[in-house]
Amino acid sequence: MKLFASFRAARLQVSLRELFVVVLVAAAFCGGWAFAQRRAEKAIQAAQEAADLARRQEEEARKQLEAEWYSRTIPCHPGCFPAGTRVLVPQGTMPIEGIREGDLVVTIGADGHASTAQVVSVFVTRNRLLNVRTDSGTLETTETQPICLDTGEMKAAGKLKAGERIWRWDGTARKAATVRDVTPSKIAQVFNLVLGDPTIFIAGDFLVRSKPPAAD
Repeated sequence: MKLFASFRAARLQVSLRELFVVVLVAAAFCGGWAFAQRRAEKAIQAAQEAADLARRQEEEARKQLEAEWYSRTIPCHPGCFPAGTRVLVPQGTMPIEGIREGDLVVTIGADGHASTAQVVSVFVTRNRLLNVRTDSGTLETTETQPICLDTGEMKAAGKLKAGERIWRWDGTARKAATVRDVTPSKIAQVFNLVLGDPTIFIAGDFLVRSKPPAAD
């Protein structure tokens, strides 16, 4: 009986030693795994930060190149509008890039009354744009585009000042909108309409002048 008890005690002691070794190995393994996991997470984070930095640098370089090109681009004469600008036509509105020779567009006379005129041709080029922001909406156009002031005069979009009032069409009549600021936008493909003699039409809900016919 004593021999059996001694055997059990010895066996228990061996089992405890084995368990201790297993625990030590497991702890070492888990500790190493946790360390490796932390290293991997740090490496992934560093890679993401490097990628973000590269994207920011690329975007900054693109903006600098665009700004340099913008400053060297000769302004579109006497003004144009980007694709997507809605032009008022008898049936409603159309994007300016969808208007073709022979189409009718709504024009506005000096008395503010609406009429129509036929498109003689559509002028297309690529040029720099700016945003004319008012208290009643924003018009994106080129800096030389003539805009109708509420005084009856015309003024190039790039020369408009905060506080000046320009004509906007509210669907039935002219309404004055106050300019808040004029800021550079981007360089893009732009369009304008030739309506015979320079004529006032509605682009982006604002009263603007059409492009004169090319000189013979």
